[in-house]
Amino acid sequence: MEEHCCAFGGGDKIFHDNPVFDQLRKFTGMPVSDFQNQHSPSQKALFWLVEEDSYPNLEDYLHIGQRFALSSIYFGLNGDTDWLECSGKAETNCSVPNNKSAWLSDVEECNWAYLSCDRNSFVTEIIMRK
Repeated sequence: MEEHCCAFGGGDKIFHDNPVFDQLRKFTGMPVSDFQNQHSPSQKALFWLVEEDSYPNLEDYLHIGQRFALSSIYFGLNGDTDWLECSGKAETNCSVPNNKSAWLSDVEECNWAYLSCDRNSFVTEIIMRK
């Protein structure tokens, strides 16, 4: 099998026949090299999508590029450790208006906290006050 990118600390690798990775590359147009910077937000987002995200039928999801971009922002802003509210990993409270969910939850990303979307489920705004 041909490898597409390296894993953290020599762990599991993502291969060319992974349907989520193939779909992500198709929608984003990103070259494989963009995913090879170990510990970068984009690589963390890729591994989250492939190994942890439980959104149904992710390999057929039309907004996979958007989900990847948002999860890259999350990891770039140290969401797992530095967010005080609505973090996907830490046991933080998510008391934002409109019953929004924590980031990296298994719902459509338009339902994640701090996001506004249009009627086609494209993110139009990220509103974070802190």
